[in-house]
Amino acid sequence: MKKPIDVALGDFKRLFNAARNDSLYDLLADRLKTMLPHDIAIAMFAGVRAQYGELRSFELSKTTETLAFYKTTFEKGVLTLSVALSEDGKFESLRLMPYTESDGVEEASNICITTDSGKISGILTLPEGATEKVPVVLLIAGSGPTDHNGNSHLGIKCDTYKMIADSLQKRGIACLRYDKRGVGMSRAAANDESQLRFENYIDDAVGWVKMLKSLSRFSEITVLGHSEGSLIGMIAANIAGASKYVSVAGVAEPADMILYKQFLTSGFEVAESAKQILDSVKHEHIVEQPQPVFASIFRKEVQPYMCSWMRFDPSTEIAKLKIPVLIVQGDHDIQVETEQGNMLKKACPSGKLLIVKGMNHILKQAPEERNANIVTYSNPSLPLESTFMTALVRFVQSD
Repeated sequence: MKKPIDVALGDFKRLFNAARNDSLYDLLADRLKTMLPHDIAIAMFAGVRAQYGELRSFELSKTTETLAFYKTTFEKGVLTLSVALSEDGKFESLRLMPYTESDGVEEASNICITTDSGKISGILTLPEGATEKVPVVLLIAGSGPTDHNGNSHLGIKCDTYKMIADSLQKRGIACLRYDKRGVGMSRAAANDESQLRFENYIDDAVGWVKMLKSLSRFSEITVLGHSEGSLIGMIAANIAGASKYVSVAGVAEPADMILYKQFLTSGFEVAESAKQILDSVKHEHIVEQPQPVFASIFRKEVQPYMCSWMRFDPSTEIAKLKIPVLIVQGDHDIQVETEQGNMLKKACPSGKLLIVKGMNHILKQAPEERNANIVTYSNPSLPLESTFMTALVRFVQSD
C-alpha cells in the first residue's frame, strides 16, 4: 500500500529536525536522486536548516493532478513545499520555494484527493477577500453520473450544485463540490462496475472531510448530502467528525425498501417479482439471469454494489449523529416523498426539519404535475429555491 503523504511528511520533519541528512536522502525516489546527487542534497538540507531553523508544521494549500503544495513553517520563516510521492512512498518531487499568500487556494480552484483507484477531483470555492477563517460546506452529489455542478449526461442540466456554491460564496461561506469517481474530472478513478461498492463513496467523502480539516482556513465543516448523497454524507460526517450535517431530499429507508416502493408504481405483481430479486441480492445471492423486464436495473455486474448499498439504513445512521442536523425536503419532489423527511426527523429528534413548499428534487420551484416538474431538470436558468438557501445559510452560520 502506498504510504500516505502525511506519514511521509512526518518522516521528513523528524529526520530534518534531527539533522539526519543521509536518512533524509533515503526518502527520495530513485528518479529524484538522479536529478539531485547525494552531496548536493545534503548541502541543501543543511543550508535550509541553518537559514530557517527547526521545521514546525505543514499546512496543505492546494493540490494539482500531480503535486501537493504545503505552507511550510520553520522556526525562522515560511516556505512553500511542493511534493509528490512515487508508488513505493518515496518523494518523487520535493521542492522548497519562497512563500506568498497567493500560494494558497484561490477563490475557485481545482483540488483533489487520492484514492485506491485514482484521483477524485473537485472545485473549492472561497468567499472573495476572506482574511479570517470561514465555514465550509462539503456538497455530496446524488445518484447516477452526477457531476460537481449537479448535471448529468442522462439529460439533467440544472446547475444546482454550482448555484449553491455561488450563493454560499456571496454569503461568506466556502464550498467544496466534487465529481464522483468515474464522473467528469474524476473519470480516471472509476472502478470496474463489478468492483464498485457503496463504501467507496463513503470513503471518498471521508477523505474530503479529512482534507478540509487539514486546511486551517476553515472554522467549521458542514457536510451536505443530496439525494443518495444524503446517506453517504451522514455516514461520512460521523466517521470523519464533521461539525454539522444537512440532508437534502434524502430517504429514511434502506435501498431495497425504496426500490420496492418504486416498483409498486408499475403494479403489485411487478413489485413482488422485483422483491424476490431484491431479497436475494440483499443476502448476497447473485441472480444470474433476472427476468428480461429487470435485466438492466438488476444486471449481474451491479448486484454487488446494490447489496453493499442495502446494508445501510439511513434512519439508523442519522440517529448516530451527535452534531447539529438539518433535514430538508421539498413537497413537490417527485422522487422522494416528504414522508421520508418526517421519518428522518423521527430517527433524529434533535434535528431540524424543513419542508419547503413547491420545491422539487433539484431544489427549484416547480409544478406538482410530473411532466412539467421534469422539464425543470433541463433548465439551468431557474434559480434555487430561496427558502432552502436562506435556511441553509442560517444553519451553517449558527453557533
